[in-house]
Amino acid sequence: MSNFDKMIKLIEEKDIKGMEEWLHPDFLFVVDYEMETREEWLKDTKRLFEEEDYYSIPNIKLLYEDENVMVHQGRYIMEGIERTPVSTTHFREGKPWRQLVNRLAVS
Repeated sequence: MSNFDKMIKLIEEKDIKGMEEWLHPDFLFVVDYEMETREEWLKDTKRLFEEEDYYSIPNIKLLYEDENVMVHQGRYIMEGIERTPVSTTHFREGKPWRQLVNRLAVS
């Protein structure tokens, strides 16, 4: 199973335990000018999983993937503005190690 497919499956199942097992121990999440540790990201993601329809799987599109990196983008509404986040995930030891997200406003 590809890393992208694994990510989609974990999101679809809202499997926070599976996410926790999958992430590298040194995982960091960077979005715009904010950074979260692995523990902070898991706590935030668990909260988002509990919000109805926060993640929209059909809107996540794979742009590139190999054994070291995955790039994908999606579409969603944030603070009343349609956004398309472009996400780059770097892998170490087969696990997500760093995730960088650039939230672009859709014009």
